Parts: sequence; structure tokens; C-alpha cells
Amino acid sequence: MRSATLGSRREATKVLRQVDSQAKISTKRIREWRMVIDAHVHLDQPGPDVDQQELATLLRRADSAGIERLLLAGSIMVAGAKPTIEQVRRINDQTMAAVHQRPDRFWGLCYVNPRHDREARAEMLRCVRDGPLCGVKLWIAAGAADPIMAAVAETAVQLDVAILQHAWDRTSGDEPDMSQSADVAELARRYPDLRIQMAHMGGVGWGGINKVADLANVSIDTAGAQPIAGLLEYALERLGAGRMVFGSDYPVREFAVKVATVEAVEMDQPIRRAVMCGNAQRLWGLQESPAP
Repeated sequence: MRSATLGSRREATKVLRQVDSQAKISTKRIREWRMVIDAHVHLDQPGPDVDQQELATLLRRADSAGIERLLLAGSIMVAGAKPTIEQVRRINDQTMAAVHQRPDRFWGLCYVNPRHDREARAEMLRCVRDGPLCGVKLWIAAGAADPIMAAVAETAVQLDVAILQHAWDRTSGDEPDMSQSADVAELARRYPDLRIQMAHMGGVGWGGINKVADLANVSIDTAGAQPIAGLLEYALERLGAGRMVFGSDYPVREFAVKVATVEAVEMDQPIRRAVMCGNAQRLWGLQESPAP
């Protein structure tokens, strides 16, 4: 039994070394052409303070994958599906603290619960208009097609910022307010001046891409599920190079896996630059900041 265990450990170590080697090759290729922005990243520890060990681990893993800048969407899963306004504020205080600590690496989004209505608007004004955050994150507190979204959508348009809207297409087992791609499409049609990054290409799949194909105000990120052969190529064909944004959904997915998924797709270098960097800069109005 001990011999079998040692053999399994050796085999696991061998596999990990192979994965690390491939990640380094992919990172080298990426750094030959452009900075990489991950436009869908989460913290995982409760706020309002930043867990320094978590932050160090995040940056180490991002560095290993060749990712230079990260857009933080908050430690949203800590508070559950229906956060209180106090929980929302703690999440946003943590995101703002991380941005203040490392403005050379992080941008951040203001997480809100649309069911807070006027309080959600006030939180957006606190964090975006009067704070350092550059957009809005929405999860599963309210469906994207719910009329309660009005205050958040209208305030985002007023502030001229985009939203990162969770989406996942499943037929059963979802939270009642889990948005599907059809809900995001309805929101986009209702507010044509609202810029939306629909999360989880791997979660909405081919059908989700088709549902937003005619909506120029919707981009889609590369996060979600396991890599599906041909899906990124299909999205490029249906949406165009200007509407795909690199995002990992770390720590739900590993940085290096999502980078390798995009790296494996054949595309011209200007298109690769747009997907891995330029589209996020344009969508979110991202500006470089010096190291502290």
C-alpha cells in the first residue's frame, strides 16, 4: 500500500511539472506581444479588510500565467445570493482597499444588490463616482430581466460605466434569480446605452452567443466551465473580435487554464491583443496607474 501511494505521488508530481512547463511556454508567447488583462476575478475571503496572504497568492498565480492587470469583481460568494446592504458595503470596501493597495495591478467593480433599489444607486455613487471603482458587478440577487434592475441600469448609464452580469444557461437547479443569456439580451434591449460584459461564455455556450449576437452593447467573457472545443472560434465569428473579453473567474477557475484556452485558438495578433487586453480597456475605460 505504501509503495502504491509513493508511486501515485510521483506520478502526480510528474503531471504537475508538465503543466507548469506548458504554462511557462504559454506565458512566454503571450509576453512577446502584449499585456494581459483578466476582466473577471474575485477575492474569496470576507471583507472589509484584504487578506494579505490571499492577495499574495493571487498575484503569484497571475504572474505565473502572464497576467499583468486584474479587474476585481468582489468577494461576492461570501455573502450568499441575497446580500444585505451592510454585506455589500463590506465587499466593496475590501475591493477598494485592494485597488488602493496595488493600483498598478488592480481595477475594481462595485458589487450591488439591485433589490436595494435607491440604496444600490447610492452605493454605486459612493464607490464609482466618488471612489476608485470603474464599473458594476451583478450576481444572482435579481435576474437581469427583472424590472427591479432599473435603478442600477440607469445609474450605470448616467455614470457611463459598464456592468459585469452573471449568466449561465441551465434547465434546472438554478437559484430563482439566476440570469440566463436570454435575460441579459432583454436587459440589453431595454437599455441600449448600457454596456454589458456577459459572464461565462463556457456557461452560456453556443445558444447564449447567438442570443446576444445582434446586440452591440453586449460583450462576452471567456470564463465558465471547462474549455469547449471550437466555442471561442464560434464566438469570434458571430460577435466579432471587438466583443470578446478575456476573463478567468479566478479562483473558481485557474488563471493558467483560461490563458491556455485562448492561446490555443488561432487568430491574428491584432485580434489576440484585442481579446486579451484592448477590449477590456475600451469596455471599462481602464487607465494605467503607477506602482505605489
